[in-house]
Amino acid sequence: YQPVQPLQHRDSRWHYEVLLRYRDPQSGEWIAPGQFFAAAERYGFLAEIDRWVLRRYCQWLGQNPQHAAGLCQVNLNLSAPSLLDPEFHHLLDELLETHRLPAHKLCLEITEMVALAELGTSATWINRLRSTGIKVALDDFGSGFASYAYLRHLPLDLLKIDGTFILGIERDPINRAMVSSMVQIARQLGLQTVAEFVENKAGLECLRELGIDFAQGYFIDQPKPLTELADQAV
Repeated sequence: YQPVQPLQHRDSRWHYEVLLRYRDPQSGEWIAPGQFFAAAERYGFLAEIDRWVLRRYCQWLGQNPQHAAGLCQVNLNLSAPSLLDPEFHHLLDELLETHRLPAHKLCLEITEMVALAELGTSATWINRLRSTGIKVALDDFGSGFASYAYLRHLPLDLLKIDGTFILGIERDPINRAMVSSMVQIARQLGLQTVAEFVENKAGLECLRELGIDFAQGYFIDQPKPLTELADQAV
């Protein structure tokens, strides 16, 4: 998990994104997703990975009710095959009911490419998720081919601004202007904003001044094993 910090208000509850690492069975070495997700996509394993993460996390959260009670929001990444698959949505409903988990504490992140490749179909499935109380975030905004016009047609809750606009923002007036425009558009659409790749205090304060709602990155905290948040570890 990697914590997400509110910038415009105080909140002591847990707010984080669940991240994935792969342990090489031969060497025992941890491998970052950038090294294995391309292969998973090529061979059609993304949907299975989504299901594995969802099952494991929902089971874990159900086994740690104290943590669940103190949880504000958890973000999980969702691939295109899962977003557009009715069976995945049925699984999600089943897991939330089985483990008695509050849907409003779950936020699913989709990328620009996923959301806009099949805009009409994506909007339909996103609406279904939101009708259950689940939040939906558009991840890596600005990194693909999306324009502001598309945002009007997507029923979203959060806009996660791509880290390429955030790195060095305190000394880059162009990136500051672009992020400022993203914040203004997001507000007009009723969306909250999240900045990724926050790596120093100057950048954090710049984002706060620009009106960014949440920040995530190594300056906030590095990814840590989820087991640290288990009830017995408190």
